[in-house]
Amino acid sequence: MYRYLILALVLFSWTVCSSKHLPNIIGAWISQECKIEIRDTSSKSINLIEIWYYKNDRCKVSINEDSIIFSKKSSDNGHQYINKVSLQFVNLTDSFLYLIPNNSKSQFRDYRNGTMKFTRQKYLIDQNFELEKIIFHSTGCFGNCPFLDIEIDSNKNIFLNGKFFDGVLRKIDNSNSGTFKGTLNHEIYNNLISILQICNVAKLESQYNYGIDAAGITLIIYFNGQKKYLSCPTESQTIIDLFDYFYNINKKVKMK
Repeated sequence: MYRYLILALVLFSWTVCSSKHLPNIIGAWISQECKIEIRDTSSKSINLIEIWYYKNDRCKVSINEDSIIFSKKSSDNGHQYINKVSLQFVNLTDSFLYLIPNNSKSQFRDYRNGTMKFTRQKYLIDQNFELEKIIFHSTGCFGNCPFLDIEIDSNKNIFLNGKFFDGVLRKIDNSNSGTFKGTLNHEIYNNLISILQICNVAKLESQYNYGIDAAGITLIIYFNGQKKYLSCPTESQTIIDLFDYFYNINKKVKMK
């Protein structure tokens, strides 16, 4: 009896100690190439995983001793199947999450033998960032990339001149194309600020060897008394969120 009591106390102590080293996994985590947002670890499909431009929302999450698995129902030619992304835990702290891909999904082929470092989103937020003005220019590409000239200032004023295309034939979408000048509402403007706060604007860099078929993007950011000029910024998950904001701004304001 005494022996069993000692064993129970040892197991209880180990469990308590282990739990101290495993903070809550719930929350948003961002790496250079991926963003995951774990909202629920039960059977609800309300989690999010974004792998650059590949967005897979409403994923189920299951967590075992050494891995986290995202699963989503998909269909192909009428056949349904479960698409899974499995990532193995390397280390987990309150601030950082280290994972290694378990499978050979094409989105992770470059990281299969390397560790992906995620940072909890709240630790990336630069509370001292103050936007004065941001200018976004984009050219067309081999596909349907729009031509955009956008300027937003700290008073929420926006100027937008855009040419959007509809379909593979690059037919101009006249219902969305045109010029708009006005003021952003509080929610839309704050969404921009939230994205910029986690972009680490001061450390963003340009890249000049982008693909010939890719859109040419220029960002000019005035912030905290500084000016940042970026020609085709080096892509990361956070900068792609910023691109996505501008590419979809026409859906947030009424074009004229």
